[in-house]
Amino acid sequence: MKRILLPFLLMILCVGMTWAQKKTEPVDLSYFLPVEKFAYNPDIPKPKDVLGFEVGQQHVTYDQVLNYMAKLAETSDRVIIDYSKERTYEYRPMVFLTITSPENHKNLDAILEQHRLLSDPEKSASLNLDDMPIVVSLQYSVHGNEASGINGSLPVAYFLAAAQGPEIDTILKNAVILFQPTVNPDGSKRFASWVNATRSFTEVSDPSSREFSEAWPGGRTNHYWFDLNRDWLPLQHPESRARNEMYFKMRPNVVNDHHEQGTSANFFFMPGVQSRTNPITDDNNWEMTRKVAEFHAKELDKIKPLYYSREGFDDYYYGKGSTFPDIHGAVAMLFEQGSSRGHAQMSPNGVLTIAFASRNQSYTGYSSIRAAIAMRKELLEYQRQAYIDAYNEAKRAPVQAYVFGNNESKTLNVKFLNLLERQRIDAYKLAKNVTVDGQEFTPENSYIVPVTQQEYRAIRTIFEKITEFRDSVFYDISAWTMPIAYNLPYGELKTSSGYVGDKVENAQLQPGVIDGGKAGYAYLFGTNEYFSHKVIYELLNNNVRLRVSQKPFRYIKDDGTVLNFNYGTILVPVGHQDISEDELYTLISGLAKEWSVDMTAVNHGAAPDVDLGSPAFAPLRLPKVALIVGQGANTGSAGEVWHLFDDRFKIPMSLLDQANLDRVDFNKYNTIIITGNHTGISKTALENLKIWANNGGVIVTLGQGWNITNKLGLTDIKKSVTPETGEYEYKDYVTLANIRDGKTIAGVILNCHLDRSHPIGYGYNQDSIRVFRSTTDFFVRPTNEYITPLYYTKNPVVGGFVSYENSKKLENTPAVMAGKAGKGTVIMFADNPNFRAFWYGTNKMFLNAIFYGDIIKGDKIVSETPKVPEKK
Repeated sequence: MKRILLPFLLMILCVGMTWAQKKTEPVDLSYFLPVEKFAYNPDIPKPKDVLGFEVGQQHVTYDQVLNYMAKLAETSDRVIIDYSKERTYEYRPMVFLTITSPENHKNLDAILEQHRLLSDPEKSASLNLDDMPIVVSLQYSVHGNEASGINGSLPVAYFLAAAQGPEIDTILKNAVILFQPTVNPDGSKRFASWVNATRSFTEVSDPSSREFSEAWPGGRTNHYWFDLNRDWLPLQHPESRARNEMYFKMRPNVVNDHHEQGTSANFFFMPGVQSRTNPITDDNNWEMTRKVAEFHAKELDKIKPLYYSREGFDDYYYGKGSTFPDIHGAVAMLFEQGSSRGHAQMSPNGVLTIAFASRNQSYTGYSSIRAAIAMRKELLEYQRQAYIDAYNEAKRAPVQAYVFGNNESKTLNVKFLNLLERQRIDAYKLAKNVTVDGQEFTPENSYIVPVTQQEYRAIRTIFEKITEFRDSVFYDISAWTMPIAYNLPYGELKTSSGYVGDKVENAQLQPGVIDGGKAGYAYLFGTNEYFSHKVIYELLNNNVRLRVSQKPFRYIKDDGTVLNFNYGTILVPVGHQDISEDELYTLISGLAKEWSVDMTAVNHGAAPDVDLGSPAFAPLRLPKVALIVGQGANTGSAGEVWHLFDDRFKIPMSLLDQANLDRVDFNKYNTIIITGNHTGISKTALENLKIWANNGGVIVTLGQGWNITNKLGLTDIKKSVTPETGEYEYKDYVTLANIRDGKTIAGVILNCHLDRSHPIGYGYNQDSIRVFRSTTDFFVRPTNEYITPLYYTKNPVVGGFVSYENSKKLENTPAVMAGKAGKGTVIMFADNPNFRAFWYGTNKMFLNAIFYGDIIKGDKIVSETPKVPEKK
């Protein structure tokens, strides 16, 4: 045995020595350019001429990319550069190149108008496709740490700007190329800074080396740690809105989406798994994608990387860059390159370099362009026919219109109308009353979307609830019905005739008003409006004393009018303030106007049920909030919380890295949010956190954060146990992955019962609400019946795929629990109330936890003992 081990250990040692001895040599630019010989215009700078290093020698940063792209536009009459009006959160411009022949540039407006008409089913039939240029969109590195995309984009841009000869002339004459070197400037810069700062210039390919382990949160996401490749449909971020505007300006026929996957993986390109294509997608799309894929295979065969094409990835969620174009008559291609995650990392295929990875991305750029030229008329005809077919489907559809409107929140109506407009969907004011499934919609606050319009398939994916599926495996979420996400009542109409009023354009928030003007005694406002908590915060921050009603009540105005106020109504007394009545009125009227929150001025404190000085009105404190981040936090969930506070509500929130919690004075905060199972928190920090909570602090947990409160002894939350049925069946090994994945919950919509009398339910006027779930953690009911303000109903699935077993396990289990911990409070959210920034409907519950956490009463959260049936 020792004789066998010794040579093996020597071999490992030698491999380790090669990690430290090999000098990384730069490859020439020709490594990335097509194998066919082209002449190149010497007046066009190569990447090295501007960067100072060869492609693949060092990771390019976004500012270097901007500089190079500007040089191409300056020196080549084929290249025009556009900087979007939208800036990233870190104020970086989004840059787009339009590359085509000089002749096409002169006629670009006319070409793009032809493409707009090509997507217009009422006008496209008369278009002549013989000489119409095709539009190809090449976009790279939506994930900032998938850097072979941005690096591989440079040779492609150079080739298009500088190559000379008959083939490039044909390409530029027959194609307009929309070129985006990275979709995620902030993440790309963050990642490049890390790997360039931690690399060794003598090659070290040891996967354990620091270079390949980014510091939390890594460079994948944007500034607020959002995955921008999930935002094509919701459009919640400036990067996505800029990309969306350019997409609809150009309406491309072929769209490339260049990504990376694990280091050990080989190169993937679409069409992916056919059975996992969204059924709304045109039936011919997969076949067209397969035809384009043949060009990728042919191009890659020239340089001989390992690749695959029909496994592992799907085209289901329309929020992704490789799927969104599918409902707009385009052929979208996902590319997944094994990642070096640095400059050179050992893999099962040997040392994987950023140069090798980038070359594959470059070559599939060339193959996409060649496919577009070869299939030009077929692709143009496909886009035209896709819109015509969709338009005809709309005319025959059983649902002819969707009606929606929220009586309680003008803001959510406007936010949803803004989304529809960005997605080129026409909405109209509702012309007359209509009742659908018991819900009444009125012209005052309701809208209608007829389905017979250009973007019918986009309308379907925004409004439809899907519960039946061809496949039970999903790469991303399986449901995203947008009116539900916005907590908007909506319904289906069999006809739009007589219901369509004026078209809505550029919907804007209307200023809030104070009914009654300046108050003699107090101001009252409900928290039904989306930005109510912003008004509460600003008043508290200006040292205005506020109280919240823990009971519904009536109020009789001086003219005899009876007003009804709900749980969670905010009372702003005119007396007992440190500012004058005039100053208070100026402040509160300005906030009402700015944040679209209506208020009522009242002139006396007596009321039929609950006087305004009643103990039923609990005093509020200014939230002083901290979020624990760093290793162990759920990056997405933490980023969504940060974005909600910082960007949307403009409320300050401290980010506390778990590594530094020993030095934190928790007494500076009254609320701490935990989104993950931070196993690295020290014993000292945990003890300090426990003392702080017992002395009155509020802890709000999302997802795995409950593990921390359990560890502190503040809660005793238990997950449910799968019952043993006694049934057993042997399965073929080949089915393992599908069976395992089919038991996951890949993003679904569930119905919950909401207790509106609980502070978590304040501001809602419905007893049920839809939540988003993407976890299989099922919690056992608590021993106290009064501490669960939100729980899953019977048959809770509203949209998306959930196995029968999981659906039954969810029934009547807690979605939110809120209990005491000494003098403090713990509030646990099983699901994510801020999902991807577009699940507006449950933001209020989360904010209620922050603003009202200290007034919540109840026992410690203790789960019942899970009951496991005996095995049969």
